[in-house]
Amino acid sequence: MPSQLRRTLLFVPGIDERRFESALGSGADTLVFDLEDSVAPSRKADARELVAKTLRERHLGTVEGAVRVNPAGSPEFERDVQTVVAAGTRVIVLPKAEDAKLVAHLDGLLRGLEAEGQRVRILPLVEPPRGLLVAADLAAASSRVEALCFGHVDFATAMGLEASPDAGHGVLHHARCQLAIAAHAAKVTAIDSACLTLRDEARFCRDAA
Repeated sequence: MPSQLRRTLLFVPGIDERRFESALGSGADTLVFDLEDSVAPSRKADARELVAKTLRERHLGTVEGAVRVNPAGSPEFERDVQTVVAAGTRVIVLPKAEDAKLVAHLDGLLRGLEAEGQRVRILPLVEPPRGLLVAADLAAASSRVEALCFGHVDFATAMGLEASPDAGHGVLHHARCQLAIAAHAAKVTAIDSACLTLRDEARFCRDAA
């Protein structure tokens, strides 16, 4: 069972400290500091240190502090994991999840990095089509996995589809359902695709519904 209720996850660019304050006051259950897509390659190291500093120095209260690291196999991956675990993150969001071996590799890294009493959870972000086909295996690869997340934009790009803002029809809808089935079978939570229309409250409500 998940260790925390995750009704809402809010992604915030890891390089933009000005947004951290409003994000922390947003009411989201989980705040995901993003080191991946929202950070330019030249700013990766700066973002990593800024997020680590925030995790060390800010009291997050009831907000769960998570970090989306760069993909496994990238030059930044292990440095991201080492830095944010040392800073006290509670959750790693693993992007481009498509192989259970990558989840198991992250599990091994975490076992070697955690302080006494620290246990970091893993949320695989299923974006490649292959990841969807092995979603149940991703969930079973580590006891740290508490949820499977769906990244509809990268999935749509890989499939040659338009990334509909609400992902509510056709292949994207099928993929969302397939992920939910895999998560249920693995007894973990399914976390749906992000809503990207930040200033359209009506669309956000439709997507959540």
